Amino acid sequence: MTGGPGGGNEHETGVPPMVHSNINDKSLPEGRIDWDLRAANIRERFYRGDTMHPSTFGYLAPTEDQKAVMSKMREAASAYADDIEEFVPSGPDKTYLLRKLREVAMWVNVALTRQPDGAPRE
Repeated sequence: MTGGPGGGNEHETGVPPMVHSNINDKSLPEGRIDWDLRAANIRERFYRGDTMHPSTFGYLAPTEDQKAVMSKMREAASAYADDIEEFVPSGPDKTYLLRKLREVAMWVNVALTRQPDGAPRE
């Protein structure tokens, strides 16, 4: 196929090829990321199906060491929530803070038990 969204030949999967070959393209100011290229990388990995480990959505029992760290992190989140309750005036911002803190506390468990691609941590 030709003339796809990437302007060139598409892979057998229908994913447009990369427009640039190097994410650290020297035509960009130093330290800047080509976000279009980065998005293309992510799309290509998604369409190939290799963005997440097969067990990503399965239950993963934490190790005893991970359970101990999770407990400490929950205590820290709880203490922070208590401070929010005490010092932040009631209203939608306070509600948002508490909801986000709860979300962060849950993501800590994921970060402790899984690699970025979803593979279990040893």
